[in-house]
Amino acid sequence: MHVLFVCNGNVCRSAIAERLTRAIAIDYRLPVLTAESAGTRALIGFPIEPLAAQTLRRLGGDPEEFRARRLAATQVDRADLVPAMTEQIRDRIAELLVPLIRALAPHEQPVERPGLVVGPSAHAQRLPRVVAAQRVG
Repeated sequence: MHVLFVCNGNVCRSAIAERLTRAIAIDYRLPVLTAESAGTRALIGFPIEPLAAQTLRRLGGDPEEFRARRLAATQVDRADLVPAMTEQIRDRIAELLVPLIRALAPHEQPVERPGLVVGPSAHAQRLPRVVAAQRVG
């Protein structure tokens, strides 16, 4: 399973989630679990924010060699699961999915609603599951 974590700048939340997922995959010998991250407004090329890097190290992850990346449709296309850190980010990911749906079934139009894109059911298994984080409290 390939997971794409998405936030805004890709230097804190999504970067921590990516690196922790990678550490878990190594610790539990799960070679089928892979992860990457991106930001809708990424600080392209920046490393993980220092406080986030410190937190990541304490949790068992490795912030070294990380560089922020901007979200691209190709990343969404290869992901099995796309956790978004907010509903607004989920909606941006959904915008990227519309062209992918059209490429899978050019003769069918996807149904678009705020925060939701539904493609032709015959092709749904080829699309990633996009979920948004919910704030508690």
